Amino acid sequence: MPTEASTQRLQADDDLAPAQQPAQETSTARRQRSWSKLARPAAVTIVAISVAAIVLDMIVVLTFPAGVPSIDATRFSSLAPTIAGIPLAVVVMVLTLRRPGNPAGWLLGSFVVLVLVSGLGSDYLFHWLYGHDLPVGPVTPLALIAASGGPASFFGITALLLVFPDGHVLSSRWRGVVWLNLVLAALSGIPPLFDPRAIGDGHRQLHNPIGIAGAHPLASGVSSAADLGLFVVAAIGLVELGIRYRRSGADVRQQIKWFAVGVAVLVLAISIGGITSPNQQTWTTPDP
Repeated sequence: MPTEASTQRLQADDDLAPAQQPAQETSTARRQRSWSKLARPAAVTIVAISVAAIVLDMIVVLTFPAGVPSIDATRFSSLAPTIAGIPLAVVVMVLTLRRPGNPAGWLLGSFVVLVLVSGLGSDYLFHWLYGHDLPVGPVTPLALIAASGGPASFFGITALLLVFPDGHVLSSRWRGVVWLNLVLAALSGIPPLFDPRAIGDGHRQLHNPIGIAGAHPLASGVSSAADLGLFVVAAIGLVELGIRYRRSGADVRQQIKWFAVGVAVLVLAISIGGITSPNQQTWTTPDP
């Protein structure tokens, strides 16, 4: 049987509960405002980097020396995925500004930035190797970004498949796939940094200042195996997206449809770039 003292404590707790609720709501509102304040400069930064990479890459590609081997790059194969980055950058800005708390926009942004900067790095390297008419300073850092960022960029798109559109996986069982995706992205992007043959095209090479002698077979093998693993994770992500589509209402289904269209356009642009590049090494310039 409750005593008078316990009854008074319960009444006091009941009186405090309504007072605590506004405090919790205020804390949540503060976090949301903080996210919103950080989202604007972060979104603008992502778009600025994307636009700069697109413009610079177009300049580099359109002024390619005649000696750049077609196996490395052609103007069309390089520009196809670069141009596809323009609408994606706009989508990233809209998503990150409207829903800063949703990781989907930030994951897409990381993918777009890494793909565009990596493309710029590769094209800059090819241009310099066969033209020597560009500043030499950016060659090594851009080439290393291309070697590492290109493979690792698929972390963003595969993770996006797992959390689109609400920013959460379907259930706790899918979190392991997200962690696996992160590990594979690290294994895909880190080893190429230490590959002594990372800065070159197999015909002309530059010294990799952080390369480890004799590490090329291991670095290449680990990175290639991780790339294969990322494709498997992407397939799992498509399965998860299909399950989400079946369980969702009309609004979410419409979002998934538009997302599927965007992914199809991106894959088409990358495929066109790959198809238009020859698959045989027909070197047209002598060794330096």
